[in-house]
Amino acid sequence: MISQLLQTINSAQNQWTKLRAELCAEFRINASERNLLEYLSNSSSHTISQIAQQIGVSRQHVQIVVQQLLNKSLVALHDNPAHKRSMFVGLTSSGERVINQMIEKEQQVIDKLSERFLDEDVELTTRTLHALSLLLNSLACSKSDHTD
Repeated sequence: MISQLLQTINSAQNQWTKLRAELCAEFRINASERNLLEYLSNSSSHTISQIAQQIGVSRQHVQIVVQQLLNKSLVALHDNPAHKRSMFVGLTSSGERVINQMIEKEQQVIDKLSERFLDEDVELTTRTLHALSLLLNSLACSKSDHTD
C-alpha cells in the first residue's frame, strides 16, 4: 500500500511540476527563476548567500539564477551597508508583476482542483502526507546517524 502511495505522490508531483513549467514558459522564465521570484516576493531583500542558505541550494546556483533574472530586469541589486561586495537582491516592479500574475494563474488551477475534492478529504490527505513526511525524515536522519 505504501509503495502505491509513494508512486501516486511522485506522479502527482511530476504533473504539478509539468503544469508549473508550462506556466513558467508563458512568462519566459524557468522553474528556478520562478522559485526565486516567489522567495523574494515573500521576504525583504537578501544577499545571494542568505538566499542560498534559506532555500537550501548552492550559492553558485543562486548567483546564476540571479544573473538570469537581472538580464530580464526582474530583480535588481541594492547596496548592502554591512558589506560592500555582497549586495542585496530584490524584486523590480516587473518582477513583482510577473510573480503575482503567475501566482494568480496557479491559484486558478488550485481553485479548479478544489472543486473536485471535499475539504475533509483534503484535510485527511494532508495529515497523512505530513505524518509520512515526518516518518521519512526520521528514517533518513537515523540512517545518516549510523553512517558516521
